Amino acid sequence: MRVRGQVVEQRRHRFRTCLKMAGTASADFIGKIFFDVLQTKCFVLKTQKICLKRNWWGECARHEYRKQAYIRDNVPY
Repeated sequence: MRVRGQVVEQRRHRFRTCLKMAGTASADFIGKIFFDVLQTKCFVLKTQKICLKRNWWGECARHEYRKQAYIRDNVPY
């Protein structure tokens, strides 16, 4: 199952690529407005090791891996 954020990120990448490939003044203007002026944020999903249970000494007794979203700035157009 795909995460909604991944789909949005892929569409954003395709949109940027489409504008770059068009190579027109209008496409460049739209790209600069959307990616540079509005400064939309992106996020990346990374797998993170999470401690679920600690023992008496405070060490991790049981863990699992979960995906966590990290917000990042968009790449300038």
